[in-house]
Amino acid sequence: MLYIFSELSSPHFSPEVQQLGVVLNFTVTSEGLEQQLLSVVCKHESAKEEQEREKLAKQNIEFNQQRRRIMNDILDTLRTSGSEILESDDLVEKLGDSQKVTQDIT
Repeated sequence: MLYIFSELSSPHFSPEVQQLGVVLNFTVTSEGLEQQLLSVVCKHESAKEEQEREKLAKQNIEFNQQRRRIMNDILDTLRTSGSEILESDDLVEKLGDSQKVTQDIT
């Protein structure tokens, strides 16, 4: 076991050093305790923010994929509908569905 001694109230060691042993902090000052508590709170808050950021990024990717599928579907329908675009019920339904999805996304 490796023991590291420091006179600093809140020592910072690299992850490699922290894996080698246990860091014990024997300083009990109000400033030291405040720094330790702040460190714990920041780690906790950053984790929540990181999870929220990842959730939004995944949601954004899903929305973009959905928009791309709808756009390709509409283009395929336009390609196969022939000269009477406005009389195609399938195309009108797809355009209405795409408008609803786009409004839901925004």
